Amino acid sequence: MKHKRFYRKLGRTPKHRRALFRNLATSLVLQERIVTTEAKAKELRPFIERLIHKARAQDHNAHRYVHSYLFTNISTKRLFKIILPRFDAMQLPAGFTRITRLGPRYEDCAKMAVIEFVGNPILENEVSVQEVNFHNKNFFQWELNILKGEQQHFKDHLDTLQ
Repeated sequence: MKHKRFYRKLGRTPKHRRALFRNLATSLVLQERIVTTEAKAKELRPFIERLIHKARAQDHNAHRYVHSYLFTNISTKRLFKIILPRFDAMQLPAGFTRITRLGPRYEDCAKMAVIEFVGNPILENEVSVQEVNFHNKNFFQWELNILKGEQQHFKDHLDTLQ
């Protein structure tokens, strides 16, 4: 039974668990999207939400608090200069992260998930890449279009030389 259990232990000691969450939080701040197991993502979510909520004060104590949880100075600066202004512009009171489930991992069939910040520019880039791939139905057609473009370019170049 799950009575009086408020968090997952993830098969680790408390120090190891804290180090794991600090590593995951640092990676999430630096990359804005990470792939991990579903259990780790679900446990990381309140950890990072609490961190961002405290950081929204943007005073000296907030910097010290965030720096005590993130491993690198770069990640602390990135959180305060890039990520927090985005959330302030969106006027989000909470819900700074999104968890998307993936399929099971091949080796051990562990449930995998993507945890990412809401409103990150990665999603916009993926949509544009999908649009490009939609127009190019397969690789050979794509390669043929490139060859035709190169052929036209060289014909135009030869015409200018003559």
